[in-house]
Amino acid sequence: MTSVEEPRINDPRSDVVPPTPAPCLDNRHYSALWQIIVTRVKEFFRHPSAIFWVYIFPVLMAIVLGMAFENPNAETFIVDVQSAPGAALIVSALGKTRPEIVIRAKSVDEAAARMNLKTGRTMLVVVPQSTDGVAGVGPSLDALQVEYLFDATRQDSVAARRTVDDVLQRAAGRQDAIAIEDVRYREIGGRYIDFLVPGLIGAGLMSAGMWGVGFVVVDLRVRHLLKRFVTTPMNKAEFLAGLILSRFFFMMTEVALMLIAVWWLFDIHVRGSWLAFSIFIFLGAWVFAGMGLVVASRTMTLETASGIINLVMLPLWMISGIFFQSERFGEAVQPLIRLTPLAALIEGLRAIMIEGAGMGQSLYYMGVLLVWAVVCFVASLKLFRWY
Repeated sequence: MTSVEEPRINDPRSDVVPPTPAPCLDNRHYSALWQIIVTRVKEFFRHPSAIFWVYIFPVLMAIVLGMAFENPNAETFIVDVQSAPGAALIVSALGKTRPEIVIRAKSVDEAAARMNLKTGRTMLVVVPQSTDGVAGVGPSLDALQVEYLFDATRQDSVAARRTVDDVLQRAAGRQDAIAIEDVRYREIGGRYIDFLVPGLIGAGLMSAGMWGVGFVVVDLRVRHLLKRFVTTPMNKAEFLAGLILSRFFFMMTEVALMLIAVWWLFDIHVRGSWLAFSIFIFLGAWVFAGMGLVVASRTMTLETASGIINLVMLPLWMISGIFFQSERFGEAVQPLIRLTPLAALIEGLRAIMIEGAGMGQSLYYMGVLLVWAVVCFVASLKLFRWY
């Protein structure tokens, strides 16, 4: 009896196709993470409105705010002079100020003046009165008495009161007892726009992370698309890490465009360590993308997600010193403010861009952001549900 020879896989004469080797574990993980990143980037560029809000709007906001507060020549005050005898004399005197001060004064009736002050259209109301209480007496300023109506809680209103009073007193013949000379400080780095730009970068990273990750995940859940990922070999950590890493691409590009715009328009530079600056951007992007994931972990509707994101963002916007120094909130709460992620990011960026800080001076705020980044990602892993 003749025996039948079994075909051999390694025999070149055999027609048996060897089985395809299973992909190794590392390659499979890399592929899932990479595919999530590529998918998110492609989806982003298919929406022109998203390109505007992520790239163009932050740059436009920096330009508009920079031009609004970048007035190198004069400080402007808007003043109403209540109609009364002597009002024309006061308006004329307020028009003759030093070149660095501009007072836009006009004569209006009492009702219009009070309404303008109430609605913030004007900073100060000057009410002319005569020295003996009878209106219309005296052809010169020194024969008049004025009453200032202003809001003591508004800084611009208080400043207008002081400036207008100084101008009128000088016009009436007051002589200063001490000779003074004003020297305007205009060094680059000390301008308001230098203070503002790091705050805008931090606010942009927070907005992009919270809305760009948190809102998108909830939208995927609402459209029942997250359920489909459950049937894939991709695990939860790969999915969440892919969302964060894909967002890095947009955030880094957004910051780069912002830096180019403010350098070209306002001569703003990164004076300190570029390495420290890059680490802050990386950590800030990671923290706020992670916070967006925490918000979206179990949120089932877009309305709820929008409310929670605003609830988190608005307090941080107020206390973190984007538009003004956070020291205004008092010394007692400063340690808590410095532990919040947006304040830590903005203070770190400000120290690098304005003061020229390096790695050594930035370690505290880097540590704060690193803790927030780890806590947010771990929390999102624990809380996240596919459906």
